[in-house]
Amino acid sequence: MPPAARPVCLKHPNIVCGAGMYRRKGIADLLEAFALLPRESAGTCEFTPEPTLYLVGDGPDRAAMEALAAELSVAPYV
Repeated sequence: MPPAARPVCLKHPNIVCGAGMYRRKGIADLLEAFALLPRESAGTCEFTPEPTLYLVGDGPDRAAMEALAAELSVAPYV
């Protein structure tokens, strides 16, 4: 039987997505999922992780994605 998995603690977790800013690309879904990530340690790490989402790309829905990030209160991390 394999040993129990240990939580992975990253000091600066990063997520990178390269895609055109079109709704059909799922950027809104990514932002909504990113908003669910904890911004505080759950007691498994000695530090508070600050995940960052890097969106590489441009397109006609960029302004809408920026507005959604602000609405989800994750704009400072994107």
